[in-house]
Amino acid sequence: MAVSKSILIQSFHSWKLILWLLVPFFNGVVWSLIGFFLCPPDKEKIELSREHVMESFGEPIENYSFLGGTMYTISTNGTITLHYKLLTAVGLMSFTVVSWLFDVQK
Repeated sequence: MAVSKSILIQSFHSWKLILWLLVPFFNGVVWSLIGFFLCPPDKEKIELSREHVMESFGEPIENYSFLGGTMYTISTNGTITLHYKLLTAVGLMSFTVVSWLFDVQK
């Protein structure tokens, strides 16, 4: 903005600075809530990650807090089960990034 001498540069010298600071704050709150409600660890995720965490860090997985999960599971008979909570979380997190990107472009 400073290089292009945009008129938006004046918003940094007024109360509108609060609006600029609310963008990353709101994005962080949304991501935290999505992670807390849609990506908490469960027994399946813990067991899936247990060996990899021990190999990588040399400590049991119970010493760590983490978020995430699997997008699908394949059962023994070959059927694929989608995990909609995680897919919803990925979609919402992607939407927050893209929506702020378009907001900044205006």
